[in-house]
Amino acid sequence: MTELCIHFTQFLRPNGRPQQVWIEQLWKEEVADAVHYLQSVGCEFTTEVLQTNEVVFYISWPPDIEAEGDGAVEICNNGPEVLGVLDKLFVEFAQLVKETLA
Repeated sequence: MTELCIHFTQFLRPNGRPQQVWIEQLWKEEVADAVHYLQSVGCEFTTEVLQTNEVVFYISWPPDIEAEGDGAVEICNNGPEVLGVLDKLFVEFAQLVKETLA
């Protein structure tokens, strides 16, 4: 396990004002490695809380990849399941980016 502070830009209601937020905790090595990789290639992490109290997480494509839209998106309930959703999101998107850049 690796202690890691992951920064996100959160867009706040009602007008989308950006605010910096972070999640600091012990992450599995696989997740920490994926986050470090995504950051190293220029991916950005953003989030917002929907009116339904769900949370949506976005990861942008790296600047070197010509792609439209967000690279990865996950929506989940705002609660304990967030961390498991982030584990999956980071690991799977890091693999996709590696394959795309190969």
